[in-house]
Amino acid sequence: MVLFAGSARGWDAMSAKQTQAMLSLIEQDWDLFADTAAHQWMGWSAGEAGRAIADGIRGSVTPQIARATMQAASAADVTELLPSVAARTLVLHPRDMAQIPVSVARSLAMGLPRGRLILLEGTQPVLFAEDPRKVVSLLVGFFSDGIEPAEAPPEGAAAGRRATSPSDGLSRRELEVLRLVAGGESNAQIARRLGLSTHTVERHVANMYRKIGARGRADATAYALRSGLA
Repeated sequence: MVLFAGSARGWDAMSAKQTQAMLSLIEQDWDLFADTAAHQWMGWSAGEAGRAIADGIRGSVTPQIARATMQAASAADVTELLPSVAARTLVLHPRDMAQIPVSVARSLAMGLPRGRLILLEGTQPVLFAEDPRKVVSLLVGFFSDGIEPAEAPPEGAAAGRRATSPSDGLSRRELEVLRLVAGGESNAQIARRLGLSTHTVERHVANMYRKIGARGRADATAYALRSGLA
């Protein structure tokens, strides 16, 4: 058996700040949620394929069903069933994927009696995005001949290749406010958290909107997700 970007507990796969920020768009702006989910979470490009995936999300479910589905997935937990899985299992996971931490995949692999974690190069939850021929060869070798791939390099080996997120001239405080806005906090909540007046937070929000070209909190949240700031 091969599992990709998996988790024994739904909440472990959905608790990241980036994912929660994206889910907050369901109620704020459904169209923007579909675009963000297709491009930023699912890893599809901004071209025709990405637009088709976004249109598919919009056409297949309502915001209410999407929210209910996410809540049900978040509550799923098969941890107690893992010890009874007899099949040899490869747990494949993108090394630099922000949506689901490597630690979640490692926990899944360790919970399976014959599980093994294999880290793939890449950042997106798309199995054949980075090096499709290598992945196909890995899968064919495993399923046809029972060949397990060699151990991946240490986790820190790719750290130096991670890109720095853009900030579009945002100040340190404006970046802080943007992250909290993307986390779903109101201006009053941000003010209490940062020890500022609500008026000061409103000024930071206005400046931040102007610099990133956002029309409101949904646009700001989408920007934070695209930029890896949430």
